[in-house]
Amino acid sequence: MEKIATNLYLHQLPRGKWTNFSWLIKRKAGNYLIACADVTDALGEIEKLGGVKRVFLTDIHFANAWHGKVANHFGAALVCHESDAAKVKKRCKATKNESLGMRNQVDDDFHSMHTPGHAEGGLCYLWEPDGEGTLFTGDFLCATTGGWAVFCGQAKKKTMSQSLKAVAGLPVARLCPGVSEGKPLPMKEFAPRGFSKLVDDTIAKFCAP
Repeated sequence: MEKIATNLYLHQLPRGKWTNFSWLIKRKAGNYLIACADVTDALGEIEKLGGVKRVFLTDIHFANAWHGKVANHFGAALVCHESDAAKVKKRCKATKNESLGMRNQVDDDFHSMHTPGHAEGGLCYLWEPDGEGTLFTGDFLCATTGGWAVFCGQAKKKTMSQSLKAVAGLPVARLCPGVSEGKPLPMKEFAPRGFSKLVDDTIAKFCAP
């Protein structure tokens, strides 16, 4: 695990032209893992950082058996959106499972937001340790060789636009996707209103009728 910011650690896994990322948030109340890249080869490093209290999925596309293995290894809960709960239990076989709805305050400094469009059970997570927000988006919003992008069909453009507008108002100083294409881009930092402009540009590019 690579320390990339205060109390934030990154694990990268190349997959052809794409790179997947997992993020460990070190917290006094128990560490959180936003898991888009298989971390089974980093369990020792994670143990040294204090283990994991919760493992978070961003959508069903990332759900794999290794999520259950990692959660069970640390006695952690595997967290997903309520619409994916049954499939995640079957696919991942975690002993402890939690599900989230539209918007949830998971802890004082961490909350989830339901962001359908790419996946019906898509979730983004906002971490605000000192009032400065870091947003984890999985592949709901990610970097490609053509710039920041979203992926949805024609029928889901309206839903995707609504989800993007919902996150645009969040106090995001850092954006941490779960994947990127080409040269790995695990984090982008923003000046004030920079994130909302990126979202506005993304809506105009991908969600126009």
